[in-house]
Amino acid sequence: MNMQFRTLFKNKPDLFTLLLLLIYTAIFLFFHTPYEWHNDDSSYYIGTAESIVKHHSYDFNFAPQTKFPPGYPLFLSFLSIIFNKVSPDNTLFVKSTALLGLAGVALSYLLIRKNSSRIALCIVLLTVTSPWFFSHAITAVASDLPYFTVSILAILTGLKYESQHLVFKKILWGSVFTFALVATPMIRSIGITLFFAYLFYIILPFTKRDRAKGTDRFKKFLSPLLIGILSQVLWLYWSSLNRVVYYDGQYMDSYFSQIRLLNPHRPDAGIASAADLITRIFNNVTIQLSRFSEMFIHHEWLSQSWTSPFVIIQAVLLAFSILYRFRSGKADIPVLYFLFYMSMLLIWPFDEGQRFVFPIFPIICLLLCDGFSKFKSIFRSHPHKIVPLTFILLLSFSLISAFSLFLQKSNGSQQYIYLLIWIISTLIIFCILILRLSPSIGSFNRIKSILLRIKYPTCKVSTCCGILLLVCITLYGIVQEYNFTYRLLSEKPGKTALDHYASAATWLKNNTVHGSVAAATQIAVPHRISGLKVVPFPVTNSTELIVNTIRKYNVSYLIIVDEGKYPYFFPDDKERLNLLMNSGTITLNSLTCNDRYAIYKIDL
Repeated sequence: MNMQFRTLFKNKPDLFTLLLLLIYTAIFLFFHTPYEWHNDDSSYYIGTAESIVKHHSYDFNFAPQTKFPPGYPLFLSFLSIIFNKVSPDNTLFVKSTALLGLAGVALSYLLIRKNSSRIALCIVLLTVTSPWFFSHAITAVASDLPYFTVSILAILTGLKYESQHLVFKKILWGSVFTFALVATPMIRSIGITLFFAYLFYIILPFTKRDRAKGTDRFKKFLSPLLIGILSQVLWLYWSSLNRVVYYDGQYMDSYFSQIRLLNPHRPDAGIASAADLITRIFNNVTIQLSRFSEMFIHHEWLSQSWTSPFVIIQAVLLAFSILYRFRSGKADIPVLYFLFYMSMLLIWPFDEGQRFVFPIFPIICLLLCDGFSKFKSIFRSHPHKIVPLTFILLLSFSLISAFSLFLQKSNGSQQYIYLLIWIISTLIIFCILILRLSPSIGSFNRIKSILLRIKYPTCKVSTCCGILLLVCITLYGIVQEYNFTYRLLSEKPGKTALDHYASAATWLKNNTVHGSVAAATQIAVPHRISGLKVVPFPVTNSTELIVNTIRKYNVSYLIIVDEGKYPYFFPDDKERLNLLMNSGTITLNSLTCNDRYAIYKIDL
């Protein structure tokens, strides 16, 4: 590590990365949102941190906070104690989260730099100029960026810990690694995938009969893993004892119950069958790969289909990289973590945009570069190997594309065009394969000689095109960051459903007495702003269940929010309100109503 730091700033990529990080550090330190950006998760984290500081208890909404692990709220409470204040718009929390994200970018650079400092620089450039990273860093108080930082730290320090031989350095790196390993799932529950990665990393040498390496890894990583697993067991045990279930069938506070449902946003759709889970996995591959492509090219809403080139090319290159690493015995922690993390995402029941794929964005970039490099080297040295493998992969993905189109009810014309492209590509590869297997024809040799003649000009042109493409993508991202900042400074809040909840909660705060109970579909923002206890307005078509919940908690006020054309939950607020009005068991009196929200007084 000392040698690494000595040579860290002796080449241009290192200096440019440092300059880039310093520029964005200054932006995040001196720029902040002029108002609070309302977010459901942010309300949970900030409210829990305030409870820890003021009441010395891990509570939220007058109950133990069991929805999220305690790592990030503890960090926020630690910041509050150090600075002895929390600004009205939570500027301190937003800035600290942004700086943590930049620290994660710097750690990613150190992780990838050993492979190639130029590739590491490109990945840093694509990350910090990503509109998603920028907007999230200056608006959200959420665990995404802290989780990204701590997970990369756990991987980086794990690699350093394994390579140490001196006792002092073993203790030093082992302590930092253990802290990062424990903190990762304590910030976000999906961090347990890192435990699985290290467990498989220990077992892997034994599968290849390398007992010495396996024993060495077992001795080094057993203690940190046991500490991490014990901390998770204690947290899960405490949360299971203190979890509050407001009504029968409540699911949003339990990840396992969400996974079991066909669609957590449509709970009345029922439990997912085995076929539904397989279809979910199949669809999630395309969703997550398209989300990565959106991060990469800085543009949203790509086609989430196997027929999209932004999906299929990634799938081929990732397959090349992972197969090569396992076959050559180079399956290290980043690769294993990627596989287990993606496996968890593939069973998740709904899409959360780029936030899920962001923590592994640098690792995916590295694997794609590695896959392209292996594809190119094998094609040059052993074309008879790469051509059949490419044919098999393209044929497989073409069949998957056709099956995907068959399953989908509505398809755009561009998806059929993409499918046609992949079928034609597969036929071309098949023809090349036939020519290679029949060298007597001589056609393959002539094609090869032509390719060799244009080899060097092609390399130069492709390099220039790659640099130009990178420049265009980064400039496009910077322009989008500027546009986002301009809108943030010129527009006022009040356009999203959570802003409507915030407005309704402000009205309740000013017009109700302390100790009242309100009901709302999303409870975090209304509780944190109003200070009232807020129970869930059950997302169900069962009138009996809604009425029983209201009576059980003696609810006095009901918040109804207009979510527009695309409600997050179904049945939406208005449909459940109609069910309640038609029940004849509860009287609702309108207190205030506008185009954003309505508040009703409930008479039991």
